[in-house]
Amino acid sequence: MEPEDFTACPVLMAHPAADRWTPVRLSLPFFERLASPKRLVMLEKCGHLPVEDPGLTQLADALREFQSGNP
Repeated sequence: MEPEDFTACPVLMAHPAADRWTPVRLSLPFFERLASPKRLVMLEKCGHLPVEDPGLTQLADALREFQSGNP
């Protein structure tokens, strides 16, 4: 399925802002093509794996908002 045809569910992309392994510029082209409602959250001061604050708290907050129906 092409991303332009994907409408099955909303998509949350929570991306570490300081990720040097997978920079957001590699993920954005696909994400932007998705037809479904979508939300991008950049996790500030966060490397590849968000295990410390503030990235961890930002991820948890974004997931709660997304689950509550606020993509």
